[in-house]
Amino acid sequence: MYGQTEASPRISYHNVKKADLETQNIPIGKTINGGKIFLKKENGSLIQKTNTEGELIYKGQNIFGGYAKNFDDLKSFKNISELETGDLAIKDKKGTFFITGRKSRFVKVYGYRLNLDYIEKKINRKKHLVACLGIDEKLFIFTKKKNLNIKNYISLPKSAFEVVTIKEFPFNSNGKISYSHLNELANKKRVN
Repeated sequence: MYGQTEASPRISYHNVKKADLETQNIPIGKTINGGKIFLKKENGSLIQKTNTEGELIYKGQNIFGGYAKNFDDLKSFKNISELETGDLAIKDKKGTFFITGRKSRFVKVYGYRLNLDYIEKKINRKKHLVACLGIDEKLFIFTKKKNLNIKNYISLPKSAFEVVTIKEFPFNSNGKISYSHLNELANKKRVN
């Protein structure tokens, strides 16, 4: 299932096949009844071309009407027709959608926009677990491997990135890497 809390929480589902287990590129599947997904560019225009990355937008009746901060907020309900998911995706020739990253997981280095999820996946495919953060126009790459030669994976000047060797990756209670803890480590490193 793919979804977000703001979509109560289901958007789409995919019947997993054995072949899916052998790839990292699993589709998000078909939208639930009454729902529709599509892609938009940063300027808000629709993306019609296949294999072109854009923000995944969901349209359906199950989009929430906003947050209540006080009792009076419960008296009104906003009828929101589209949910900007914050996820980046592509659509293939068959009309199948694949998540490629998060809109917020970018860093601008020397004027170039780098997709942190893409860099992580590229390095992780080579059996090196890394986590990437972008702080103040600099790429931080966290790894447990000493002497990881990053130049084999990205072509950036040495001043554009920093490799930080750590003993263990910090994980959240849901089993995912805690980027907030890594952010604290990176900021401590910058102060020292």
